Amino acid sequence: KIFDLYYWEEILQQEGDGGKVVVCRPKGKDGKDGKDGQDDEAEEKNGRASFRFVMKIKSKEALRQDMHEEQFVRAQLRLLNLKAPPGVIQLQE
Repeated sequence: KIFDLYYWEEILQQEGDGGKVVVCRPKGKDGKDGKDGQDDEAEEKNGRASFRFVMKIKSKEALRQDMHEEQFVRAQLRLLNLKAPPGVIQLQE
């Protein structure tokens, strides 16, 4: 689940027409601290710099209710199979 992979403290949008929107970072390898092995001194100096991803979260149930689940799966498969143009970061798992 997404909660096992990412950590967030700041919620930009709690509810609405697209689900929750959060500022997040990947969790550490141990799944606990959320720092992913980053330097503590740099973390203190930069404050929230490690929170560099914005993620929109919508539950599968909400997709089913809106009848968008199949459309979402097709769109994800299409996006994952596109060749990334120069300068675009590759998929991070």
